[in-house]
Amino acid sequence: MLAKKQLYQIIITMDRKLKIGLDFHGVINQNFDFFREFCRYAQARGHLIYIISGGPLEDIKKTLDEHFIAYSYVFAIYDHFKALGKVDENNRIEDELWNKAKKDFWDKHHIDFHLDDSPEYCRYAPDVCSVFDKTSQSCSIFQKKVLLNSPLEFLKEIELNYT
Repeated sequence: MLAKKQLYQIIITMDRKLKIGLDFHGVINQNFDFFREFCRYAQARGHLIYIISGGPLEDIKKTLDEHFIAYSYVFAIYDHFKALGKVDENNRIEDELWNKAKKDFWDKHHIDFHLDDSPEYCRYAPDVCSVFDKTSQSCSIFQKKVLLNSPLEFLKEIELNYT
């Protein structure tokens, strides 16, 4: 029989809704069908989906909508810094600002998990960010290799490790 504390922890875990971040370029655009189903399952289970990518914002939203990929919010680094006046006359943003932008967004919005194809971003927050390997269609979650064969199984793996 479960102790009262264990039962309480199970209930809290089941109620916990995650904030899941996905990169667009190099992740979602590598397998629209997989991520369409993944996002559908995640939102059906009450989780929020944040598309966190370089931009431009309108192009990303248009493509997501064309592929029927559900999302809660889209953050585009380029558009963010353009609004702040930090894009130079050559349409460039300082590397350090660009590279830390996702980490700053994760912190500000309390993102629980993020999947990205760039190890550069993940080095800032390895507990939140997992690097997507396009070749093997996998990532690592806390040193465990996770194959992205089934959208629902991938979501369950995230829930298991982040709730």
